[in-house]
Amino acid sequence: MSGYYSYGGGQTPTPPPSQDKGSTALRAVLITAAIAGVVTVVAGLLIVLKSPAEYGLQSNRDALDLQAQPKQTAQPEQAWFQAPANVPPPLPQITPAPRCCPPPRSGW
Repeated sequence: MSGYYSYGGGQTPTPPPSQDKGSTALRAVLITAAIAGVVTVVAGLLIVLKSPAEYGLQSNRDALDLQAQPKQTAQPEQAWFQAPANVPPPLPQITPAPRCCPPPRSGW
C-alpha cells in the first residue's frame, strides 16, 4: 500500500532482528549429521555389494534346499486333526519349565 505509515509519525522502519547464533549453529550441526548419515549408509552398501558372500547375499539363494521343499505327491496326505467345523482345534501339550531355584525355606 502506497502512502501507508505506521503509527508514530515518520520514523524510520526498524530493521528485522538478526537471526540467533544458536539456531544457526543447530542448523549447521543437523545438516552435518544428515550428510554424515547418508555417507555412512552409502559406504555400508558399497562394502556389502563388493563382497556379498561374506554377508550371505549370494545369488544362488533364490530357492529352498530340496530337503525343505514340500513333497510333490499326486494324492493328498491324511490330515492330522479331523473334527466338525464347530469344534475348536486341539491345544498342544504344555510341559512346565524346570525349576531354576530351590524352594524357599519355611523358617523365614
